[in-house]
Amino acid sequence: MSYAHQDAVTRQVQDLLGRDEPVSRNRHFELFRGRRGRAALRLYRVLRALGRELDSAAGHRDMRVELRPGDGDLWLELSDPERSYTHRTRVPQALLPWLRGRLARLGLTPPAGEDT
Repeated sequence: MSYAHQDAVTRQVQDLLGRDEPVSRNRHFELFRGRRGRAALRLYRVLRALGRELDSAAGHRDMRVELRPGDGDLWLELSDPERSYTHRTRVPQALLPWLRGRLARLGLTPPAGEDT
């Protein structure tokens, strides 16, 4: 994927994440046409699922959040030893403000020195 294509996808996903209502492929078919639209839909779905996962993680006091740079993106790791649970995912650097806002709203900020 070219940088221009990737930037366009990331901008589209930023816009979608900023909406009050979730976006549906069926209701918003025109947004997801073509190669860029399909890539945006995939990334949007991953991040919406991550948002739901963060919402449920907020209630677990032992939940750990780590955020590390890697390959131009960020690696987010959620782990809860009490539930033997670990989840790792890549988040585009451009979506860091969305991620930080989501983490802060839930009280799940990464330890000092681990965020970028």
